[in-house]
Amino acid sequence: MMKFIRMICGALFISFICAAIFIRCDNLEERLGFDRPEVVSVSPARFAEGVPADTAVRIVFSRDMDTAKTNQAFRLNSESGGCRGSFRWPNGRTLVFFPEGPLYDNMYTITLAETAEDRKGNDLREGIESVFYVNSDLTPPRVLSHTPERNATGVHPAPETDPILYAGSFIRVIFSEAMDMDSIYAGFTISPPVQGLFCWNDIRTEVVFTPIYNLHYGTTYTITLGTSIRDINGNKLREQFSWGFTVGDDFTGPSITSVYQPQSGAAPTPWEEDTDNPGCEKNGDIVLVFDEPVSRESACDAVTISPPAEFHIESPEESSAITIKFDEPLESEKAYQLKIASSLSDVHGNSMEREYRYRFITDGPASTRPGVICITDTRLGFAEPWTGPYECWAASEIEPVTAYGPGEYVYILFTKEIDPVSINIAIDRSFGPSGTRPKVSQIDWPDIPPGPFRAYRFALSELITGTTYKITLRGGPGGLRDSEGNTMKEDYIQFFKMPSI
Repeated sequence: MMKFIRMICGALFISFICAAIFIRCDNLEERLGFDRPEVVSVSPARFAEGVPADTAVRIVFSRDMDTAKTNQAFRLNSESGGCRGSFRWPNGRTLVFFPEGPLYDNMYTITLAETAEDRKGNDLREGIESVFYVNSDLTPPRVLSHTPERNATGVHPAPETDPILYAGSFIRVIFSEAMDMDSIYAGFTISPPVQGLFCWNDIRTEVVFTPIYNLHYGTTYTITLGTSIRDINGNKLREQFSWGFTVGDDFTGPSITSVYQPQSGAAPTPWEEDTDNPGCEKNGDIVLVFDEPVSRESACDAVTISPPAEFHIESPEESSAITIKFDEPLESEKAYQLKIASSLSDVHGNSMEREYRYRFITDGPASTRPGVICITDTRLGFAEPWTGPYECWAASEIEPVTAYGPGEYVYILFTKEIDPVSINIAIDRSFGPSGTRPKVSQIDWPDIPPGPFRAYRFALSELITGTTYKITLRGGPGGLRDSEGNTMKEDYIQFFKMPSI
């Protein structure tokens, strides 16, 4: 056919050259009806993906075609070989090929040879070869299971197999087939909104959403999977899927079961509310015990001491007991109030129903201030080791004394064991004839029951007849202190006099 056309072109060219008219053979072919048909479109398109398995192949031409020769020039092949089917021509320019059954293989090739002709016998200008990829799966995906379960509240199974419904939970969905991850990102919603991260198993059938921040205990969350979610073959969920769950199963605030100071070698004595609790130590910790684990952070804000004292709280992040530790010792023999505000919450965010108040006094054995039992001397019956009764100098009077001879001493007896470096005694003339200050000598701390550093001994000499003297034992800050660091509250003063003969 093409050779015949070329011959006609040559003859016509010779004829028309004499008339000085040059006509292209292609234009002449068109005028004479010899132009060749072309393919206008092919469906499925070249390299199309996710094509349904029941698709038909459609080819549109530029001219009406010879259906028999065009059918013969058509092939649809897969990896398994050629595909059988039937042809239909809705009009002279459109070929539709219907495969005999569903297309199960993945890649298919459409081939149309140049032997296809139009109705005037012109063969196809250019053959085609186009590849498309079939989605043989036409079944919508399904949700097989999800965790937490629908309407679940805080049951607490092993976290390795199921999430514990508390702050920090995660959400798992298992689908019936491999899913398109991008569609999950867009179609997965939580109300109230929660920020989180997605992760997948290797076969893309299981997705786990882990919140970045803690969920709120006592809040009900609703998960919605929209119909835009699809599997890897493009099949979408048949309908929207939603379910809800409530974080936690405890919605009651904690309460205090006991407050106490630990005691070495003895059972602690629980404190009572709104009453004085004596016998507490200024260096002692305070333990608060609750009926459930509480938030350490909330406890730090809820606990106060008055008068103000510096302290910190030690406990695990979630514990039913917290310990108050003082950064510096409290004052000796002083009344304090411990208040626990109702803002203190359990680990689920439930606050206490009320506040608690405890009064305590730092007058325990290690926190009482030292004091002077009395001042006495050997002439009033005090002898080492002390085995019998003795008399004390009258604390509210001017004690008459006589000159001391060898082996005669003055004793100051204390209520507690004293730090010997803290003692500061001054003996001065108060009134009467002037003269030298009394001489203090032979200072010692005799070991007299009930223990060491409970008695201070010294000898007096060079007393002036008719003169009244004042002994001042310094107390207060920087004054006398015991072995526990407690200071005597104030100065201790004793007057004595060397009577006239």
